[in-house]
Amino acid sequence: MTMSSHPSKFALEQLFVGDLPDEERDRAAGHVEHCAECRKYLGELKGVTEQQLGSLPPPFFMTRLRARRAEGERRGWKLARLWAMGPVAAAVAAMLLLIPRGTVEPLDHAGLKGSGVVLHLKRGEQTRLLGEAEKVRGGDALRLVLLLDQPQRVAVWFVDASGRVDRFHDAQSLALEAGEQVLAGSAVVDSPCRDLWLVVARGEAASADGEQALRRGVAAKPTSPADWAPPQAIVRALSCE
Repeated sequence: MTMSSHPSKFALEQLFVGDLPDEERDRAAGHVEHCAECRKYLGELKGVTEQQLGSLPPPFFMTRLRARRAEGERRGWKLARLWAMGPVAAAVAAMLLLIPRGTVEPLDHAGLKGSGVVLHLKRGEQTRLLGEAEKVRGGDALRLVLLLDQPQRVAVWFVDASGRVDRFHDAQSLALEAGEQVLAGSAVVDSPCRDLWLVVARGEAASADGEQALRRGVAAKPTSPADWAPPQAIVRALSCE
């Protein structure tokens, strides 16, 4: 990032979620501290922040907010000083922590209130958050971060347009605590690439019976996730370039 010009909006978001390399993070934080235009952008996010924060359970929201602030202070990040900018900056930081770009809304019949999923894409030597409108290509590696409002059992699958179902983890399901959970390992997109869906199920749907039901539904209608997505599942479509 060249600091003679303003950081991009995406870079500012990465700054708040701690997704920039150390050197870039420090330069960007220093820029924001002295840049009225970048602080104005944070102010413009306030309205969106207020709308999104309304869907988060207060205990979960405050836990994640305090944890990230403490983490920044322990590491001595310049980022920690941005909290002095006041409630607008703090709220924007919270929104980007808890509802980052890439979080998707569940299908109508499958609500995970206060929970979400974030995808990180590694392509060559570059790693970044995968935006909702971005497409994938063969060879891309995908890492997952789940945001959970309560302890629960989850299962994660990738389903492609040919009807193939791949479980992301070796175990039938994973028992996870509330909060931000980084799943071990990564999934590599096949080459040639096929359009696919990421499916995150919880509770009873994250079971052997739930997986069998998913596989039966996919076999019947592989490109219709509304027909086969488990109850209380998050489904994110991933299109190929």
